[in-house]
Amino acid sequence: MAVQFLTGLNVNGNININTNQLQNVVIQPLAADPAGIDGRIYYNSGTNKLKIYNGTDWVVFQTGDDQKVTYDLTGVGSTNGSAGVRLTGSDSSVDDVLIVGAGTVGVTRSGNTLTVTGTDATVGTVTSVATTHGGNAFTATIGNVATVNPSVNIAMAGNATQYVNGAGDLVLLSTIPQGDITEVQGGTYISVTNQTGPIPIVNHDATSRSNTTSTASPAAGATFTAVDSVTSNATGHVTALNLKTVTLPPDNNDNTTYTLPVSAGGSNSAVITLDASTGQDSTVTISGTAGQSKITETVTPGSGFAGTIFVGLPDDVTIPNDLTVTTDLTVLGVSAFTGQLTIPLVPTADGHAASKRYVDQSNIGQSVFQGGYNAATNSPDLDVSPATDIKKGFFWAVTVGGTFYSEVVQPGDLIYADQDNPGATFGNWVVVQSGQDIATAGTQAGAIRGISAYDATNFAVDASGFVTLKPQGNANGRRIDLTSTLAYVTRAQTGTSPNIVTTFTVDIRNTALFGTAADASRVKVETTDRVAPFGTVYPDVARSGSGTVIVAMNDVVADNTYSLLLNYV
Repeated sequence: MAVQFLTGLNVNGNININTNQLQNVVIQPLAADPAGIDGRIYYNSGTNKLKIYNGTDWVVFQTGDDQKVTYDLTGVGSTNGSAGVRLTGSDSSVDDVLIVGAGTVGVTRSGNTLTVTGTDATVGTVTSVATTHGGNAFTATIGNVATVNPSVNIAMAGNATQYVNGAGDLVLLSTIPQGDITEVQGGTYISVTNQTGPIPIVNHDATSRSNTTSTASPAAGATFTAVDSVTSNATGHVTALNLKTVTLPPDNNDNTTYTLPVSAGGSNSAVITLDASTGQDSTVTISGTAGQSKITETVTPGSGFAGTIFVGLPDDVTIPNDLTVTTDLTVLGVSAFTGQLTIPLVPTADGHAASKRYVDQSNIGQSVFQGGYNAATNSPDLDVSPATDIKKGFFWAVTVGGTFYSEVVQPGDLIYADQDNPGATFGNWVVVQSGQDIATAGTQAGAIRGISAYDATNFAVDASGFVTLKPQGNANGRRIDLTSTLAYVTRAQTGTSPNIVTTFTVDIRNTALFGTAADASRVKVETTDRVAPFGTVYPDVARSGSGTVIVAMNDVVADNTYSLLLNYV
């Protein structure tokens, strides 16, 4: 059976046609010899000859006189490295024989003449050698300039009373500062070790201070001088003293009388002035606390000192701590409480406020929704160590399925407390089943119909809950790259060139493919190029009796060259 519609066949391996005819064949035409492989044939479109490679050369298929080739010899190139002889054959073959000089020998061509020339880099005569010197300490001249062995002649210009400085000039020794330091001595607070050298060490002596004390008993109103501050430098020497003259107050032993005039102070305050008949006056300020007390005052006109101070409450009072009222408290306006207000547990009249306990007790047995319950993680804790403040009628809706004590619960089930503080006792709870189980796989009769979820890679679910299989979401199909970096692909290479075989083994039972129960005999395989245009290629494909697919290709095939399209049927 023929393979139809095949526009090109790129075979990476041998073709055995089993002694059948190869009909209507055209041998590949090329303008020049390609790379040689034993037994390779091609048609040379320049010479119109059919040629075969014998392992060393390309040989023309023709026999007889056609094999006698004559050659014309002409020059080629012009400079060393390109100059040589060109052999142009009667079979249109062209071969160049280059003649290349080395070292001091070079080759050039003019027409059909090749010239070989030798050069000696040491031939010649030194005719001029110059010298330079920036200073005046010496002069330099060159001798034997007409030979290949010149000499440098240096003549010093100085004498024993001179030296050469860094600029190369002569300087008199007498200009150098003369004399040596023979000893370093100390002075006040300065001591020197190794005074005569070679390395004297100068130290600042430690300084001690002797403090003196004195007493004084100045009379009232007298003065005395005190040291207010002392300033020292970094070595501990005192550099400044601040002297302060202190004057004592006078001795007032006379009889002093006071008047207490009242005057207005600042905001929410009043002032009583202690107006002394002699000496200094004093004032007493009585202040209120904002939100807690209010201070006002009146002054009797013309009295000069009479007045009244009033201490009361402001219109809006803030009590920072507890307020205890021993008799009735009447509130005429609207009251707001940000903290807790403690009232009797049980009201006794219709107009009394009701306590939380009274309200909770009144609602015992009523259903009070408490939120969702994750049965997989027991969150919140209902079946290990439930809270003690759970009341009868509290209930939770199951959001994640699991077990509540030993009973299986599903999303949508309701769990009720059947008494106050039911604790970790299943009999104190009531489970109301919603009737929605998790869907299971099985036979038509045995599979449970219930809540299910779908893999978004392969399925689509619309708003009504209708499930469809995505056209590109075939759960039984996979596309993988042939690369040994994947955990389920191994690569092996056997043989030597030109008989190398590369084998890729794919483990279809890997969880990333078809799972542990997959059977390789049920896997359809197509091999394609990994990049555009993703053409189909035809390697050898074998399947084991278990879970491996083996893809074999002739020659060296690198990772990530081809891909596999797998379909499990």
